[in-house]
Amino acid sequence: MMTPASPWLARFSLYQLPVSTQSALRVLLLMPLGALVVALIRNMVGISTFGTFMPVLIALALRQVALVPGLLLVAAVLLLGILGRLVVERMHLLLVPRLGVLLCAVVLSVTCFALLGREAEVRELSVGVLFPMVILTMFVERFTLVMAEEGLRQALGRAAWTTLVATAVYPIFH
Repeated sequence: MMTPASPWLARFSLYQLPVSTQSALRVLLLMPLGALVVALIRNMVGISTFGTFMPVLIALALRQVALVPGLLLVAAVLLLGILGRLVVERMHLLLVPRLGVLLCAVVLSVTCFALLGREAEVRELSVGVLFPMVILTMFVERFTLVMAEEGLRQALGRAAWTTLVATAVYPIFH
């Protein structure tokens, strides 16, 4: 076990914790750094994204897979989720039931991609099962809200910038 030379620092060393806890804390401690990068990009460059944390959360989701297949999977799930959201919109559901239906659509989309990946022997498609589903669901919800309020062009632009910023944050988590 690695311990700092100073007894005072040794009391606060994260190396005392179990390895699984260290891994979880490593990711949690990187999240503020990712948020800082997003905030700098948003404020200094002027890029509009779906919030400060959405790019960080997408980058966090992408850490389980390679970048390009992960981005393609996010795009495909986003497309299917948007189509599902447009169908659900006609039901005039409240927010919580609508998010529940969207979560089901996202999970079913990822499940279909995993099955297709297994059938086609494409490992990257089946690894997408590890994606945090709530992140993708919120991405779909934010996209469709912006699309309804500001138009498709604005929503596509913001989704593209969000994904690009997530790509810039990706190396921090990977």
